Amino acid sequence: MSFFQTFIIAIVQGITELFPVSSVAHSVLTPYIFHWNLDPEFLKVNFLPFMVMLHLGTALALFTYFGREWIDIVKSVFDARQRNSRRLLKLIIIGSIPAGLIGVILEKPLTNIFSNVTSASIFLIVNGCLLFFGEKIRRHGTRSIKNLSYRQAFCHWLVPISGPCTGVLAFWG
Repeated sequence: MSFFQTFIIAIVQGITELFPVSSVAHSVLTPYIFHWNLDPEFLKVNFLPFMVMLHLGTALALFTYFGREWIDIVKSVFDARQRNSRRLLKLIIIGSIPAGLIGVILEKPLTNIFSNVTSASIFLIVNGCLLFFGEKIRRHGTRSIKNLSYRQAFCHWLVPISGPCTGVLAFWG
């Protein structure tokens, strides 16, 4: 994969990471759309480590952008008076458990699925339907992170494994 191709995929990943869509699926579709002839072995063997590195870059950018909030979250570990930041830390940890478990348990099948353009396309269509119907049933403007329960934080990542989907929270409220 050339530097230019890596740069384009990084841009696509960075843009799609912050929306409730699968940045991984978009990163699979990008080479297909641009007719890049990538080595199938690269996709099977190196795709997951490549995506992990792209996600680490996104995480670094988000840590930088939300630096003040992260400092408050870290301080809350040592200062019980910072209840809001401590609660947010608990929500982040609880909300990350299902995604982490699924990633560990299903690493190989997910790697195979997401290295295939057809599977990634089907996943995006199904995810789009979940988002559409989730938006139709959600209660607009009635929820904030302050009202999020630990159960909802857990289910928030369990149901839409691809990432954040606020509409699905209506099922678990």
